[in-house]
Amino acid sequence: MKQKRALFKQTDQGETVEYPKPNRVTRRVTGTARLWDCFDASLEASQSILLSLEKRIILLKEDGVFKSVPQQKVFKMAEDIEDKQLRLYLKKTVGIRALLFKHEFHFMEEERVVENLFGKTLFRLHHWVLSKDDRAFNLIQVFPLKGYEKAARSYANQLRKKDWLCCKGLPVKRFFTYMKVSSRHKVKRKFPEFSARERSGYVVPLICHHLIDTIKVNTPGIIEDIDTEFTHDFRIASRISRSILKQMKKAISPELLEKGQSYLSNLGKITNPLRDCDVYLLDEAHYYSLLPDTNRKYLIPFFQYIQKKRKTAWQNVLNYLESDDFQQDTQEWRQALISAMNELQLPDFHGSTASGKPIGSYAAQRIRKRLYLILEEGRAIHESTPDEALHELRISCKKLRYLLDVFKPLYDSSLKILIKKLKKLQTVLGNFNDLSVQQEFFKDYSKTLSKSMKNRDEVLIAIGMLLAKFRDKQIQLRQDFSKEFESFCSSESILLDALQDDT
Repeated sequence: MKQKRALFKQTDQGETVEYPKPNRVTRRVTGTARLWDCFDASLEASQSILLSLEKRIILLKEDGVFKSVPQQKVFKMAEDIEDKQLRLYLKKTVGIRALLFKHEFHFMEEERVVENLFGKTLFRLHHWVLSKDDRAFNLIQVFPLKGYEKAARSYANQLRKKDWLCCKGLPVKRFFTYMKVSSRHKVKRKFPEFSARERSGYVVPLICHHLIDTIKVNTPGIIEDIDTEFTHDFRIASRISRSILKQMKKAISPELLEKGQSYLSNLGKITNPLRDCDVYLLDEAHYYSLLPDTNRKYLIPFFQYIQKKRKTAWQNVLNYLESDDFQQDTQEWRQALISAMNELQLPDFHGSTASGKPIGSYAAQRIRKRLYLILEEGRAIHESTPDEALHELRISCKKLRYLLDVFKPLYDSSLKILIKKLKKLQTVLGNFNDLSVQQEFFKDYSKTLSKSMKNRDEVLIAIGMLLAKFRDKQIQLRQDFSKEFESFCSSESILLDALQDDT
């Protein structure tokens, strides 16, 4: 987008803006401005501010790009933006992420002309104010007129003398800091607080009960199809619950385990197809980048196929989430967890040995067992080991990660080092597994292509080129695995030392 020829000056907040005299107002607009960003705060990360006013959208960027364009219709995605340049920029920046409303401000826009004593215009000023509560963010644009650049720069120097902050480009970072507005919309997967001495049979249901709230919080976002991250967080919450139940099953009753596995497994099965489609669509640009320019257009039918599958998958998820069955299943699971927690607090409780054991000791025991299994599985992997072995190791690492995420507050802070290395190992194993799944998916898709399909041979060639890229990448990931696994093994003592004080 073309940058307007202007000097951008931001005033220190709390100061009253003073203008050179004489000057006169040529335009003033007031109203409400709304701040927009995506689920993952990708606009803030790219140092951009996206505002909507009545029938208008404004983009402010740190590098000085300024864009104010008409927008008549309601927007949800980048593709809904009417201005072509802004639409292309947002597509590149946010992809298929939904644009979400974040904050609301009182807005004032004022234009002035500064004249000399003879009434000759020297330069124009464009003043923006965004205010919220007791804070106001001022932004002044100075537009020099040809032949009077010196006068405009003289005013800029006056701003400096008044200790007003002058920035190169637009002060986006200062805006978010000063106005105390966070562009982070994502629901964090927080876990309940508990002490290391509490009974395991109480803490395990407590964790699962807390994660029901995460499932419920993300449900409206899935129903409204706002952003794929709602589905992702919904699934992560159910997977953590299921993993904790299975790994700590001796601390709970067989009936509770069976009920939880049935409920949580069903959530996974229903949302699997939707998440699979979302993953392909999120990586659409990456797939195109793997092919030469002349072959990229032959991937279009594949993504049209995925879009169609996604509509069906989302409708199936929607039908279930809006059904009485989902509400009843969730309520029954919640009530079963509450009953289990209440039972553990009874003075005459007689449960299993594990259920009465302090959670600090029991969790440390499960973490050690999972660590030893990972070390055993990983050390058995070599160049000719089947892909399935890496898949099994990936699952073991994921189970350890869930245990560490939930129980790390009970142990030494040095666990952060291990978790960091575990994440790197998981990334390699996850990417390797994704490539295996993608190869099978593209092969299955190829079999669905009709012989009468237009450009069928070209589509198959494009898919064949992708499959070759996938195989080459897997070879590289095998080498990366050895490095990351060795690094992870070097942290074994950190974990064992951290778990020593487990009571």
